[in-house]
Amino acid sequence: MWTPATPVPLRADAMTDKLADPTDRAYIATANAAASADLNADYAALGGVLSRRGIDIEAVTKAVGQFGVAIPSWGVGTGGTRFARFPGPGEPRNVFEKLEDCAVVQALTGATPTVSLHLPWDETSDLPALMEHAGKLGLGFDAVNSNTFQDRAGQALSYRFGSLTHTDGAVREQAKVESERKIDDERKAVDVVVRMDAGPQFFMGKLNIVGLDLDGEAEMKRIWTMTLGKPFNPDYPDLFLKRVREGGMFDDLGPTKSELKLNEREHTADVTLRFSASGPQQGRPSRRGRGRGGVLLTQSDPQP
Repeated sequence: MWTPATPVPLRADAMTDKLADPTDRAYIATANAAASADLNADYAALGGVLSRRGIDIEAVTKAVGQFGVAIPSWGVGTGGTRFARFPGPGEPRNVFEKLEDCAVVQALTGATPTVSLHLPWDETSDLPALMEHAGKLGLGFDAVNSNTFQDRAGQALSYRFGSLTHTDGAVREQAKVESERKIDDERKAVDVVVRMDAGPQFFMGKLNIVGLDLDGEAEMKRIWTMTLGKPFNPDYPDLFLKRVREGGMFDDLGPTKSELKLNEREHTADVTLRFSASGPQQGRPSRRGRGRGGVLLTQSDPQP
């Protein structure tokens, strides 16, 4: 069963203890009461205008009351770039807390009764707990958004410039896009499902480090975040090497290179990171390349 990471009743408390609970119906009713007189007057005036046009305002109000939008789970965070996020105080830390924030939006608007999750970022190992948590908050789930914009290891054609609407027919064919429309007359709604087969998912296999001594190798494996068996991101190895260089971990860091070996049968990807020192090759470890924590760069023979 999921439990909050910290025992605080409201994450807003981390910012200030003066914020009211926006899910408190009494608080909402009190806030609305102050504006109810003006609202009723405006509603009556609008009703008169619509009546002269042959429109029943009560019918419009009923239709609007049935309107609902599935709020995207990522809409309650500050977001960020493709490789980094910049969370602020009180931002939800997991899918359970995202639901709590979505419940606030529903309490204030009454128009977002369902949530559209985004995978793999909203994955959880306890789906029954997630369903129970949503039920307690008065929320349901709508269409699930999957991550279909990234290229996968071994993919023949890139989705860099789109897949479903790519100008190249070969790319559209590779995506194997299928769509299905379901009309629900009772709900007066149309559900559209788009299926995109982006090819097989590869998973992280072995990580090999070449060109570092034992200390350096251990440090690289420690900060490497794409663990064994997790979905493989083909952009990560080069990004990792770039961050190592920009972080100044090695004083005499020379050329670096990442190599990828795919296992088509097991759908795994083994990564080899090659490091070399700048300056003449000595054929032995060079202590000129010491970095933080005593990490040493090793001279290695050039390899293709």
